[in-house]
Amino acid sequence: IGNYSRGAKFHSLQDQIDASLVTCTDRYFKNISGIDFCRIDFKSHSLEAYKAGIFKILEVNGAKSEPLHTYDRRHNFWDNVKTIIRHWKIMASIVSYRKKHNSYVFPSTRTGLKSLFAIKKVTKSI
Repeated sequence: IGNYSRGAKFHSLQDQIDASLVTCTDRYFKNISGIDFCRIDFKSHSLEAYKAGIFKILEVNGAKSEPLHTYDRRHNFWDNVKTIIRHWKIMASIVSYRKKHNSYVFPSTRTGLKSLFAIKKVTKSI
């Protein structure tokens, strides 16, 4: 499991994304309900093995998790800024869609603040 602050190196394979990779990824994760946008960290020996279904899911990260390919040294600062902007625009479009179609009940401000303070309390004690 990679940890950038402990010396892990991340390598982007975005240049290898093709229709077959998108199709098999869609097939694997189509049946997961309640997740519109996330980052899934998985381990596989190769893209071919992944496409054949030979992989392990290490972690499912929420929508706010950063795209890890931005840590690849081949990506410059401005490429990464564009990626983060695109990432946030996708999230905003999902929120807009859900608001428009009433497909999700958003928590009240009070509930959100309670959650925020509870999380802060837990993280301070760690």
